Formats: sequence, C-alpha cells, structure tokens
Amino acid sequence: MQNVTTSKPAQHTPGSWAVTGTSVHSQARNGQNWICQGPNDSPAAPPLAEREANARLIAAAPDLLAALRELIEHSYSPMSGDPATDVPLQRKHNAALAGARAAIAKAEGR
Repeated sequence: MQNVTTSKPAQHTPGSWAVTGTSVHSQARNGQNWICQGPNDSPAAPPLAEREANARLIAAAPDLLAALRELIEHSYSPMSGDPATDVPLQRKHNAALAGARAAIAKAEGR
C-alpha cells in the first residue's frame, strides 16, 4: 500500500470543480477557471446526456482523489491498531468512507 504522506503534491488545478452544462470549471480561485469544455453538438459528439455525465465525472476528480487518499491513510493495517476497539480509528475510517461515498455521488450526479 502506498504511503500517502510521501506522495507527490497535486499539480492539477485545486478543487472544488463544478459543472456548467458540459464544461468544468474550478471554484477554488477568484472567479471561474475553466478546466475543460465539453464537445459541441456536432454530429460526431456523443449524446448530451453522455457529455453531461462525463463533465460530472471530471468535476468529481479532485474529490475522488482526496477521498481515496483519506481511505488509504485511515484504512486498517496491523500497525494501526484494532479497528474493533480503537474508536478514534473507527471515526477516521467512517469519515473517510463518507467522503468516498460523497465523491462517488458527485461523479454520478446525485
């Protein structure tokens, strides 16, 4: 398992990212910084519903990355204690799971 404390710092535009139609922009800086623009309505473009779903998935990327890092950091390992009796570890793990569920929901547009 990768040690998250030694992973290299993120080089992407900071989150939170949001969706406008089929485009994704960052809300982390003053104003809006566009991350990507969805394809137009050309005949070669995927259907609108698919383009919107793609935009939601892209916008969820920073949240998904953070949630996975949290899960790795707070997952049980033999050296971290017994999750059945370690209440602080249980709380951290439950919070990490909640973050993962929220990131998945954002990616799925729920």
